[in-house]
Amino acid sequence: MEMIAEPASNGVASAATTATFATASMMPVVAPAPTSLGHAVESLKLEHQFLRVPLEHLKKTIRANHRYTEKEVAAVLSGVSEVADREDISREEAVIHLSSLVSRLQGLKRKVAFSFTTFFSLF
Repeated sequence: MEMIAEPASNGVASAATTATFATASMMPVVAPAPTSLGHAVESLKLEHQFLRVPLEHLKKTIRANHRYTEKEVAAVLSGVSEVADREDISREEAVIHLSSLVSRLQGLKRKVAFSFTTFFSLF
């Protein structure tokens, strides 16, 4: 059994208003509107843009933190090797120099943790 809508004033029946009845259950089955696929595609494009911007910002943050970390670790390692190679340095001076290098690494840790905390607090 099939039920067909009356044609519109322009003589074309809308696909969204055309309904057919299943013979076993007698429930109407409505054909999807042809524009629903277009809306889904547009929605996915929009969602992709909204996800791309935070992802690009995260990548930029990671790259910047990686460069900064590499620079700081290289400086600390050269400082450690400098202290290790010097023979004319006293034990107290070596401890003071190494303590300053440790505080430099602690500052690096704090800065990296802060940048990621700031980024993830946006979400």
